[in-house]
Amino acid sequence: MTATTPPSGRHSTRSRRFRLNSMESLGFIDSPTTATTWTESASETVGKHVAPPPTHEETTEQILSKWTPTDVGRGLLSKNIRWSLIIGVTMIIAGVATLGLWLYQLPAANEAKASTELTSVASGLDSELGTLESAVSDLTAGVATDFSVLEATARDLFDSSANMSSLDSTSRSLAADAAGAALEGARLAREAVTFQTALAPVLVVPDLETNGAFIELDEAARLFGDWQAGFDQMREALPEGALSAVSTELATLSGELEATQSRYLDALRSTDQWGAISALDDLEKRLNTISELLSESVAGVGARVAERVSEARTALAGLLD
Repeated sequence: MTATTPPSGRHSTRSRRFRLNSMESLGFIDSPTTATTWTESASETVGKHVAPPPTHEETTEQILSKWTPTDVGRGLLSKNIRWSLIIGVTMIIAGVATLGLWLYQLPAANEAKASTELTSVASGLDSELGTLESAVSDLTAGVATDFSVLEATARDLFDSSANMSSLDSTSRSLAADAAGAALEGARLAREAVTFQTALAPVLVVPDLETNGAFIELDEAARLFGDWQAGFDQMREALPEGALSAVSTELATLSGELEATQSRYLDALRSTDQWGAISALDDLEKRLNTISELLSESVAGVGARVAERVSEARTALAGLLD
């Protein structure tokens, strides 16, 4: 078999003969012969798919050796400069710098502001403590004192110390101690005066008839019962936990009043005037005992109030110095 037609697109070919020994051995070819095929020479492929020859590249040192400086200042000055952009960038940089400086100085400014505010409130509370000191001498007389301004100032001081995170822990602790001592002193003084004011009407023995000939038993029982009801009502209205010793004695006397009333009415029924007087005298003694205990308890409250004032002033001194 001989190929006689060259492939399309080939301009020059050359033939090469080769033996087909395999086909001859299989019987497809009777005798040895030759076959022709075509191959391209190296010169025929030039310009088709062969990469261009490498070019010589200059090194960085060679490039720099050929560079010479030029005067470009005048060229730049002759061009249009976007001054708005330059000004804008400059303003942004200045703003960022100002913000950074403000943030840097903010903690110190907050601390100074908090310290000034705390000092102002502390000075106000120090002035109001005079009201609490004056109230100590008025406690035994049962004179009520208005502590509303003092308590409001103490609460402001406490709130200020709690909300100002820039303050140091020592200042917050001193402010809380001063406010707490002032509020405690005002509470103690108010409760003592409340006790005295409420007890005053019932710590006096009731003016009851002792001669059974001049009063009916029903009327005598009603009058004694009215006084007893007022006594119990007053006792239940007292501040809970205040003057506990006095409260205990009042509760004891309340439990004895039923027996005292029975003695009084029995004496009137039997026209035993001395028996009725004796029953009322015993009641008066019990009331006098409670009155004396009240005076002692109020004096003790006064001493505790004075201690709270001293504690508040000591704490305030640490803030104001």
